[in-house]
Amino acid sequence: MFPRPRQRCVLPYTGISSQTTPEKETEQKFHWPDRPEEGRFSVVPRAPGAYAMNKARMTGLMFLLWEAAAFGQAALPTFYSGPWSSGTLPSGWTKQSLGADYKTDYDGSGGTAAKFDGSGDFIQIYFNGAPGQVSYYTQGNSLSGDYTYKVQESANGSAWTDVEVFNSGNPISASVVAHTNNLAPASRYVKFLYVTKAAGNVGLDGVTVSGPSVPTVTFDPAGNQSIPVSNLLTLAVTVTPSGSGIQSWSLLTGYAGASSLAGGVFQMTPAAGDANKTFTLTVVATNAVGTASNSVQISVTPYTPPVPVVTFSPAPPYEIMATETQKLGVAVSPAGSGIQSWTLLPAYAGSATLVGTNFTFVPAQTDGPNTYTLSVIATNVHGSSTGTASIAVAEYVTPPPPGSYIITFEDATKGTYAAGNVTLNGREWELAETYIGNLETDRKFGGKAARVRYSDTLLAALTSQSPLLSGGVGWISLWYAAYGNDVSNAPAFAIEISESLAGGWIAVDSFDAAGVSNLTYRSVDVDVNIPIYVRIRAVSGRPEGRANIDNITITPYTSGAGTPYEAFLLQYNVTPGDPGTAEGEDLDGDGATNLQEFNASPKTNPYDEASKP
Repeated sequence: MFPRPRQRCVLPYTGISSQTTPEKETEQKFHWPDRPEEGRFSVVPRAPGAYAMNKARMTGLMFLLWEAAAFGQAALPTFYSGPWSSGTLPSGWTKQSLGADYKTDYDGSGGTAAKFDGSGDFIQIYFNGAPGQVSYYTQGNSLSGDYTYKVQESANGSAWTDVEVFNSGNPISASVVAHTNNLAPASRYVKFLYVTKAAGNVGLDGVTVSGPSVPTVTFDPAGNQSIPVSNLLTLAVTVTPSGSGIQSWSLLTGYAGASSLAGGVFQMTPAAGDANKTFTLTVVATNAVGTASNSVQISVTPYTPPVPVVTFSPAPPYEIMATETQKLGVAVSPAGSGIQSWTLLPAYAGSATLVGTNFTFVPAQTDGPNTYTLSVIATNVHGSSTGTASIAVAEYVTPPPPGSYIITFEDATKGTYAAGNVTLNGREWELAETYIGNLETDRKFGGKAARVRYSDTLLAALTSQSPLLSGGVGWISLWYAAYGNDVSNAPAFAIEISESLAGGWIAVDSFDAAGVSNLTYRSVDVDVNIPIYVRIRAVSGRPEGRANIDNITITPYTSGAGTPYEAFLLQYNVTPGDPGTAEGEDLDGDGATNLQEFNASPKTNPYDEASKP
């Protein structure tokens, strides 16, 4: 980029006296924004009176000249890669309040990167024709909190539309990332705006606004296709950019079956005469710039009988606690197929039914921990097939007492690992290096669980932002497992409590998610009779290793008892921990375990043989 030449112009005055003549040329400097060395004007003064009467006119003209230069239009395509803060931007490019440039070269062009270091900082581009796309590189520098950074477009420079919004839900990566966004044909302005700064800065480099391009045709699914005779092939046909459309299409060579392309959807049903042939589908698209085409080959194979296909909804895998209910929808296709039989193995003590297409499984307390396989056999006139789904049943745990605070994560959303506050069951928590996951690879009860990523340098934790339970905390429990394929890399955790967020954290328990492939229960007695803050922190592991945390339960403090089961024993003057008092034992020898007597309604005395469920 060549430096902008100094401008030197003579501003003529309209004299009010014929006796007033120019004496000598004097220079008056006028500083352009961000260009302190530019803008030297030569002014030829007349008599003092004439100057005074024309001062307003001169000021207005100088502003117009500045405005025309500062807001001149860029010709498309337009590109700039720094310097930003101290450099001379191209025509049509303006800036406000940028910090000193980052010395890092994001786009490989050898320049620097712009620094957005305060709310309201912006770079704006005003261009002279219909745009195609805007491309740019970004990097977040210590970003955190509730920040907002936007890429916007406008047709008139006053009414703006968001093209891309970066925030805690769609964070700017701490690494350099290239972005490309489509622009509306009517837009003539693009703006990069740091709307709200919480903490940290945004780096920007390598900005390009391209002109319109020839159209692009894509198929979904992509790649060459294969379809048996008498079966239906469906392809979505997409043409970009905006303003482009399909000009024509062809399917060659000649075919015996039926085909169509309407509403962006291509369909073909080959006939018997098309077997063992390959056809080429070509779609031609056009716009104001030009035309382009794309093709896909379609191979037709001999007729294959459509045997049934079994699918489950929601999709597996499934994981529930013992005594909870797992419901599934079972679908069989194509039309004319039906369910012949089903099994659930191994043997279970609970109940399972398949009524119509609705499957229900309620495992008993003794059914966990174990994994069960649902097999559904479907049939039609062409044959049969089997669909399977795995259901993991976790161990049974005693229901928490009334007044417990329970976090299931089903009521919250957080789509980033960046630290941020989230409301969980009515209370605010900070989730740092923590994502609320809902993928098949997240091990969870229900639809969501916390996914914690270990970091060597950043806090990775779930931290309550207010003291929990006004009367104190009895015990804390949770379920944990390694995330997805991170079984060997999952971190170890500590459960910590404190009277203050400022410090003084005390570890009351620890556990390691490495090697844990199914949700596993963990409980620790706290027995603190005052409100406390709770933190679940990843304390060690491999960087980027992840684990799931779900169904966190915090129970109220009960004097003399750490758990509801222990309180139950004390109610009958039975000391927890004495011989015969374990949940699976039968203290009074009446044939019912202590746990069965605890779960009875009403509860029965575990120390009295005559009192039993």
